[in-house]
Amino acid sequence: MQRNLRSIKKTAYETLIQEMNDIMVLHNVIDNCSFTDDKWQFESNSIAGIFELDFSLFSFPLFNGGKVYKVVCHGAKIELTNQEFAKVLFLEHLDKSATLYYYHRNGFNFIAKVCSFLKSYNVDAIDKNNVQNFYNYAFSHKVHTNNIVKSFSPPAFQSLSGSALSLNNLVQYLKLYNVEGLIDGITIDTEQEALNTACSTSLGMNLSEYQNGDSFNYLGLDIGKHYIDHCGSLFEENIQYAIAARITLNETIHEVQRDLEQGNLESIQPIVAQALMGEKLTDLPAHQARVWSKKKLEQIYDASLKNFIKNYNQFAIVASAFKLDVINEVIAKAKLPDRYDAQEFVRSILFARLNDKKIKKEESIFKEYLAVLKANDEDPDIDFKKLISICNKTLNTFKQTLPNKPNEAIKLCQKHSSRICIESKSDGVRKFKAGLNMVMACGATLVVGLLGWRRSEFGFSLNNINLKINETVLDNFYTSLRFMVNWTVEKTSGKTKLDREITQYAYIVIDLLAKLNESESNLPAIYFASKSRSKGTTPSSDSSMFITNLVDYAWPDFIRNYSEKEKILSSNDEQLRIDFEKLEKDLPIYILCQTNNSQSFITKIELYRNGELPELETKIFDDKLTLKTKEMLNNASIELTPSDITKIRSQLLQDVAYPTPHAFRHIWAEAALRRYRGDIGKFIRANFKHLDESFFMAYLRDKETSAFYQIAKRTVIKDIVRQQLLSLTNNDRIFAGAFDHMLTKAVHSTKVVSHEEYIALSNKISEERIINISPRPWVTCMLRVNTERFAKCSEDGVPQPHKAEPKFCLGCINANISEGNYNGIMFYISTDIKACRNAALPNFIREMHEPVVRDALKRIRELARNTDKYKEFIEHLEETLNISEQLNRAA
Repeated sequence: MQRNLRSIKKTAYETLIQEMNDIMVLHNVIDNCSFTDDKWQFESNSIAGIFELDFSLFSFPLFNGGKVYKVVCHGAKIELTNQEFAKVLFLEHLDKSATLYYYHRNGFNFIAKVCSFLKSYNVDAIDKNNVQNFYNYAFSHKVHTNNIVKSFSPPAFQSLSGSALSLNNLVQYLKLYNVEGLIDGITIDTEQEALNTACSTSLGMNLSEYQNGDSFNYLGLDIGKHYIDHCGSLFEENIQYAIAARITLNETIHEVQRDLEQGNLESIQPIVAQALMGEKLTDLPAHQARVWSKKKLEQIYDASLKNFIKNYNQFAIVASAFKLDVINEVIAKAKLPDRYDAQEFVRSILFARLNDKKIKKEESIFKEYLAVLKANDEDPDIDFKKLISICNKTLNTFKQTLPNKPNEAIKLCQKHSSRICIESKSDGVRKFKAGLNMVMACGATLVVGLLGWRRSEFGFSLNNINLKINETVLDNFYTSLRFMVNWTVEKTSGKTKLDREITQYAYIVIDLLAKLNESESNLPAIYFASKSRSKGTTPSSDSSMFITNLVDYAWPDFIRNYSEKEKILSSNDEQLRIDFEKLEKDLPIYILCQTNNSQSFITKIELYRNGELPELETKIFDDKLTLKTKEMLNNASIELTPSDITKIRSQLLQDVAYPTPHAFRHIWAEAALRRYRGDIGKFIRANFKHLDESFFMAYLRDKETSAFYQIAKRTVIKDIVRQQLLSLTNNDRIFAGAFDHMLTKAVHSTKVVSHEEYIALSNKISEERIINISPRPWVTCMLRVNTERFAKCSEDGVPQPHKAEPKFCLGCINANISEGNYNGIMFYISTDIKACRNAALPNFIREMHEPVVRDALKRIRELARNTDKYKEFIEHLEETLNISEQLNRAA
């Protein structure tokens, strides 16, 4: 009986193979290919030559290669490998749909993403509970040479699943073979709802917009932090000049019209702009110069420089006071702790001194902070008067002022304008205003990066920001004020205004932008709506269009002129280097498409249709457009619609990285998860590092924000594991904790050597072993499979991350500690250190605190394996434990 059963199984398997081979013949698979081959070649008149699909991909672990499926074929149960079953699904799709041949690869990729998702999320099937996660995954990843990698943009809708393939289609194919698992309980309605929600969460658009070809890309934190740093630096370096120049332009025009009783905006602006760009008056175009006599030309030019010197000096203090260099200098001279709380304290003191809204006095802020330091056995030798004196001297040292010398003003204007106007192709007034727009765009981009809000939520004015005393016990001793934006969140509350908290640093940047934009207290602070103002109307408070246009304004400048560019291109971080090289390669594509549906882009398309486009741009169209689109463009009788133009642009930008407002929401979520690790960029780090968990929890009450925070978790887990594993090959790595020990053991036990082996191991650990990530100042919790009941915060076998404390985390099996956690450890165990050194306490109380100090000492020693920077603190901890032991023995 057993022998006959095996015979039936063999016959059923052979019958299945024959049926699949028959389907292959019907669908232009080249004759010498059979079902059992790894590689299939297709021949089609729709594309040039032959193309190939390599099914060996489905045998790799990353694509669930070890999975075996039990199927029913002609009444007999047989087993198919993951690769064989993927082939069956692909051929069923081919046989039962009218899919065009050039969509074959997309259907293949869709099945590959299904398999990879199951492996990555460690689940047996895609069901109603994780189908949205699947589409988030499908949007943000692509199949690339037998690997699954992060993608800068989602696939076009038509290519997401090979035109006709969908999860619901796969369900129908599974039923043909009575297969359980893979796809479970997915209906058309379930899939459409999940796909629409995933579009909103991941792409910032609805399903209809995605289907119509709207574009989006995933500019993650690895590149995003550098772009934000670039924008932040350019903003800081040029904001004083830009504010003074903007005010001078309007002020001088008014003065000329008043004093000379002559001229209008068009005739005066070019002369003022000439002066403010540091260009010679004699270089003013003749048609602009002839409007005025030589004497009046010189008078306007000189008045512009005089006004500029006055305005530049007026903003010298406020433009420099909140730079990190200034704050760190005050900390060093005042001999305050070199920590983030000291930075926020100094920023609060300077803000109280310079801001007109005297909500809390500097001396009160000082006394509260000093009291906390003394309570933690830190007693800096400084009083209030001495601190204020240090602040004043430091501000006077760092402020940049101009003497009353026109030639010096010309040099400074030339220096700034040559930098901020570098991307402008215009001359005169347009070039000058492009430079001011560059500074505004960089400031606005910085704000968008710091807040992570939707693009429609930035239309508020300074009047909409309320300042109040910080009553929160945890951080009120160094952050004296809270800043609440009372503004609409239309996605969740319609036109009802809600209070949302921003940081002090974000407020400072917004305030500087308001000065640059000459925004009155009731007008949008972040952007300058010039067309509305010139017509005498209030600028639109619907910020969507303005923010969209601003966040990518500095992108070409970033790629060409970023100060850290050479360092990135020569770094040991291979993935970052590859990504930045791709940015350089793709920049011509981005510039070609920068103008969306504007006439210039339409003109480019028409030139391409007529064969008149320059060679480089022609190659971009040839390489990036689909065959179907090129066939449409080659048909001169077809008139292009706005929808066609949008789809063409979307195809050109496929997998091209560039900043969008929604991409910054993903960057914000990743930065929030990495905020204590020190690798999130200096501007984000300065904004985030001091914030407690309650600040982020308030953000995550928004359902959509919470959703892409969950998406960011998988990205961050993968990046942390990859970076930490690769660092094992360096002698200067600074990591500690049980999680790092696990990575070290994994490398030794698997004997990985090559870069590719390290990446494969990284993927395996991050996708199969890590369940969740929770950042804390003293540790990053990397919760692993089967460690839940061993976690120090676990209750009844369930981890309680909201109850995290150093006493639980530092000795936990899931503790992952990096250099960025050092200050957090030092600060948050200060109470334990103080208790161990307190002779007045009973032994049993000291003994309760000793394990925390021991765990901290162990972790800091691990951090110090390749550096001496922690030597002093290690000695302090060792001394603390010795003191505690002596006190216990003496008792």
